[in-house]
Amino acid sequence: MDDFGVAINYCSKCGSKINEHVNKKDSVTALICKSCDAVYYDNPKIIVLSLIDCNGKVLLCKRAIKPRLGYWALPGGYMEKNETVEEAAQRETKEETGVVVEKLHLYTMVSCPKINQVYFVFRGSVTSDYIEIGEESLDAKFYAECDVPWDSLSYKIMNKVLDWYFEDYSNGEYLFRTHDTYEICPD
Repeated sequence: MDDFGVAINYCSKCGSKINEHVNKKDSVTALICKSCDAVYYDNPKIIVLSLIDCNGKVLLCKRAIKPRLGYWALPGGYMEKNETVEEAAQRETKEETGVVVEKLHLYTMVSCPKINQVYFVFRGSVTSDYIEIGEESLDAKFYAECDVPWDSLSYKIMNKVLDWYFEDYSNGEYLFRTHDTYEICPD
């Protein structure tokens, strides 16, 4: 099945029926067309997130879409074709909050094998707290650590990334981290 819950039954190259197959060489499960040998892998999707600072406060947006509708998250979404991960993070931040970030730095990478995703969290800063809420957000705000809606964050990994950030902010040194999470979306 693809991201939208649609089963791939027929080859997009020749139209023949395709079957699930485990490649004996690397034990990877793929869909293979028995007629033309086209291979369809279900590779992880790349998600970009932006941790944007303005005078010690971080930018969060309230999700206007599922999953986790109504919960707070870092601005982010899927990387699209023909863009770098940094460009994707800049685009998603602007789409969801109207905030334009010139330069981002890779901050954290999170592997999510249970949901077939990899998160790239970027860190950046802006000098203005101007926000223009996009279609995928119900609200957006810059939060000081003491005001973050901790119990209303979309996923546990958001809590962890924000904890790391506020610790690094107070130490004046930003550490790159990798993390694995086995959280499954509650929606």
